[in-house]
Amino acid sequence: MKLTIKILLFNLLTCSTVFSQAKLENYWPKLAPFDFPLGLVKAPGLNQFQFVLEQRGNIYLVEDNQNAAKRTLFLNWSDKVSKTSNETGLLGMAFHPDFQKNGRFFISYTAGEGKNLISHIAELTVSDPAKPKLESEEPKILISQPQPYTNHNGGAIQFGPDGYLYFSWGDGGSGGDPQNNSQNLNTWLGKILRIDVDKNDKGQLYGIPKSNPFINNPQAKPEIYAYGLRNVWQMSFDPKTGKLWAGDVGQNAFEEIDIIEAGKNYGWRGLEAKSAFKPTEARPTETELPVYNYSQKDGDKSITGGIVYHGKHESWQNGYIYGDFISGRIWIFNPETKKNALIFDKQEKQILISSFGTTADGEIILSSHEEGKIYKLVP
Repeated sequence: MKLTIKILLFNLLTCSTVFSQAKLENYWPKLAPFDFPLGLVKAPGLNQFQFVLEQRGNIYLVEDNQNAAKRTLFLNWSDKVSKTSNETGLLGMAFHPDFQKNGRFFISYTAGEGKNLISHIAELTVSDPAKPKLESEEPKILISQPQPYTNHNGGAIQFGPDGYLYFSWGDGGSGGDPQNNSQNLNTWLGKILRIDVDKNDKGQLYGIPKSNPFINNPQAKPEIYAYGLRNVWQMSFDPKTGKLWAGDVGQNAFEEIDIIEAGKNYGWRGLEAKSAFKPTEARPTETELPVYNYSQKDGDKSITGGIVYHGKHESWQNGYIYGDFISGRIWIFNPETKKNALIFDKQEKQILISSFGTTADGEIILSSHEEGKIYKLVP
């Protein structure tokens, strides 16, 4: 018996394919539900708080513990964002690495409606980062992209370990990327972009990092960092390795996980994950295949990019935890063994997983979009 227990413990601690199953706990049981939450963001120097984004335009400040009994309105952007589509609105938020000194943060959102729909990356400032209060509701719009359709607006936005701002815009929408924007280096659509928000180049409100892969290509937009993406929904940097992980939503058959690298082509629309999307079209050359993809046939139809885990639970260490918006399932992917395991199956009550975040001690929380609750993932 003792030998069996020792073997099991050895497997749990050393075999990276043995993962603890998980359950969900209401992280803020004393709070009323949020209105379509889709972002859980931490600010440098304010580890005791979570910033919760609501798609229709509000951002709330909440204490980062399960006893939190109130939420404070940090930003009301509801009169500035689009509301008519389920993929428009306030979509992302990122704090400057020196937020404690300069009070700067950045949001990704869509404005306008129909043929006038446009995506913005905007900068705002707070006067006192220790007690965040918005200085002005007049944004400094850094970069904008007209949207040909109302879907596939992307919206993920993150600062990298290099201090540059990364953000995603989808392929422009409709279905099947009818304009083949993702393979076109002369548009920002279907890309992950990288800019320097601490510099101004050629009259712009931002700079172009000299290491951007297409900066010397006159046929390409210099902001492009990676391309061939359909609609990245949530991305995150692993704080230990610096790698950028992204969940790219599929079309008809597959959902994919990508590690984003400079200059790489991730294949869309020639490829959906690893398979030809349109067999009659020539496959793009030198494509970067996903590190993992899964089929839509079991009801999993829209990946929500997750987070590499560095909390206290040994069996989840260094695993990439992510979910599916439609099915509510949650998995963990081991980047070393390439093994993937289901750790939370869907429940009778549908949980539309719209984003993942981390608590002050590195544990995983997630937002349930339609239900409005924030859950903690617990082994």
